[in-house]
Order: sequence, then structure tokens, then C-alpha cells
Amino acid sequence: MVKKPAPRRAHPIIILSTPRSYSSLACAMLGQHPQLYDLLETQLFEVSTLQNWWGAYGEIHDSDGLSRSIAEVLLGSQSEMAVTVAREWLWKHRRRKTGALAHMLADKLFPLALVEKTPIESASGAIVREKLQRRLRTFPRARFIHLVRHPVSYGRSHLDHLEKMAKTGYPWRIAKRYEMMVDDTQDPPTIDPQVLWFRVHRQIAAFLEAVPAERKILVRGEDLVSDPDFELGRIVSAFGLAGDSGAIEAMKHPDRSPFACLGPKNARFGGDPKFFREPMLRKTVPERIGLDEPLPWRKDGARLAKRVVDLAERLGYGR
Repeated sequence: MVKKPAPRRAHPIIILSTPRSYSSLACAMLGQHPQLYDLLETQLFEVSTLQNWWGAYGEIHDSDGLSRSIAEVLLGSQSEMAVTVAREWLWKHRRRKTGALAHMLADKLFPLALVEKTPIESASGAIVREKLQRRLRTFPRARFIHLVRHPVSYGRSHLDHLEKMAKTGYPWRIAKRYEMMVDDTQDPPTIDPQVLWFRVHRQIAAFLEAVPAERKILVRGEDLVSDPDFELGRIVSAFGLAGDSGAIEAMKHPDRSPFACLGPKNARFGGDPKFFREPMLRKTVPERIGLDEPLPWRKDGARLAKRVVDLAERLGYGR
């Protein structure tokens, strides 16, 4: 019996972050490196089968990222027709494991390594851990970027985003997002995004403790947009990628990604709508925010919890 040759597959780079943490920008920037290819938010690591993917995401905007990615990678286009064909293909293959589809995309992109950035969120730390482990089980040699944002600026951005989303419909979906941020230590329970920030980043930090140093890096989103040359240099050096001036310059043009735009009317999104409308990298001086100030979304004068401050300091904030 003739053995099939092992698939040729470059080890992916997987961005681990909460929502509203520069992940759309970071992923598109990395995807312009000559050895990498960025995808949209596929949700492939959030569930175990495409049947589950259809149940959770298939009929809402969260399906747009995988639909557009399949259309572009397999069909070479993101036209309305290509997305329709991609969705038909996803339905036809709904019995597949999501990991098998991720492998197929990685194999198709070889010799380029795919970059994936689906943000992580859940009301359960155990579910966050399972999502992280699914990423590692799918790609045991994956490289990971722990992408963080200051808990206060993250919180402001997330609440603003949900307020805008609430105007577009799907009230049950918005309610689920708010439920992930409930601080039930308060009486009455209070919506506070620092709860989700802590839950997710604590689990990411614990998960990465077992990942070898050469396969992980911590990146603060504020540093990426304020000093992209230095931060991009750190990333490519950490992962053994080409770090010449041409590669660095290419990554400073996320607008050249095939996904740096709104998609067709049957798959408009797949990431941050603001990024799709303005995909240029704009160097920004980061806002100076302390870790001991009243939170702008709380009316009771509350501040960041001590455990949040401690973790934020571990991640490089407040120094």
C-alpha cells in the first residue's frame, strides 16, 4: 500500500485577544509579510464541527469571516456569487470537523502560513480554556501572539461597539455579549467589561505558560500602532521570519490585504467594521491611562479590581 505524502503545511500564527483589541489591524498587517497570509474571523476554533458552526454562526454576521475566507482562498474572489458558492460548500461539508477545514486552508496556502484572529470571549473561564486548547490541538506547532489592550480603553471601545451593534438588530445576540461582562459581586449585578478582559487574558496567560518561548510573544496593541517598525521587528524576530526592510514596510500596509474592505452584501463583515472602512495604518500616540482611576462606564466611582490591576501590570501596563 502506497502511503500518501504528508501534507505540506506552514505553522500558523494565531492571535489570541479579546474583542476590540486591534486584532483586525494586527492580522491584516502580518498578512502582508511575504511568508504569511491573513484570514478574517473564521470562528473555526470556537466549535468542534461545521454543523455546530452553522448552528452558532451560520445565519448571522459572525459567519461572514469564514464565508469570505473560503471564497477568497478557494475561489480567488469575494464576489456575491463566490460567497454564495462558498456557503453552499460549507453546508455540503457540514459533517466535517472544524479542525479539518483549518488544515485544508493551511495546506492550500502553503508555503505561506495563515494568520487567524478570531477574538475570544465567553461567560465561562472553562469555555475559554477549551477554545484555547482547540487551537493547540488543531495546530500543535502553532505560533501565538498574545495581543492585549489597556483594560480601560478596551472597556470603553467594547461598550461603544455594542451600543452601535444594538441598533442593527439581533437583540438576543447583544444580550449574550453583555452577559459575558456582568460583575455579579455587585448588588445589583453591574455590566463591567473589565470582567471579560480579566477572564480571557488570565486564561490566555495561563495557557501560554506551557507553550515554548520561541512560539509565543506578547504584543500591546498600543505599541503596535505607535511604533510599528519596532513591534513588527520583534514579531518577525521571535518567529524566525524575514525581517528585512521590505518585509517590515509591506506589513505597514494592511490596506493591501484582500480582506481590507467590506465584503459583498451577503457577507459584509468578518472583523471590525471600522477597520474595513478605514484599513490604513495610522501611527498613533497612545493615550496615557492609569490603573487607579474611576472607570468611565461606572456611575459608582468604582475602579479596576486589584486582580485586574495585577494582571495588567504583568502585561506591561502601569509602568
